[in-house]
Amino acid sequence: MNKFTNPISNVTTNVVGANITRQRQNLGKTRIWGLESEVEYRLKNYWRLSMAYLYDVGKVTEGRADFQGISLVGKQIAEVPKHRGSMEVSYSNPRLVTAAASWQVVGGQYDDDLNQLWLPYYSLVDINFSRKIFRNVEAFFGVQNLLNREFYVQRNPTTVGGPRLVTGGLEYTWNGR
Repeated sequence: MNKFTNPISNVTTNVVGANITRQRQNLGKTRIWGLESEVEYRLKNYWRLSMAYLYDVGKVTEGRADFQGISLVGKQIAEVPKHRGSMEVSYSNPRLVTAAASWQVVGGQYDDDLNQLWLPYYSLVDINFSRKIFRNVEAFFGVQNLLNREFYVQRNPTTVGGPRLVTGGLEYTWNGR
């Protein structure tokens, strides 16, 4: 468990219609606690399976009344999901290829200090491949957000996360000789 005094966060200072004004301010005191676990299993020489999970509770425990007399005490800290998880399967054989497929799940969270703007959970799948083709040259290829899922990262203004992103190329490593 961690306790923080005067952490800085975006605090609502004014609402006029759909326009919300936030300002970086001290929250007072917060308490953050949770549980994190990670498991990795290696199968034979080249295969690896890993899984991780984080349960995270962050709340404001002390502070002054802010916008329109609303107290932030007891509210969840903005942009802190309670649940996060990931899983990855990878194959790494330097003679053939290095390949990985990963799945990440991020739980729902509040986007604001007043706990009114909800960001729903989302999950993403990524894949990556690489192979050494010469002594100092490696080819790589990857796809982030493979399923092209739309997910929210902010509510005011509404902003979505990146669409499918395909990368690839050659990497030259120079060792200074």
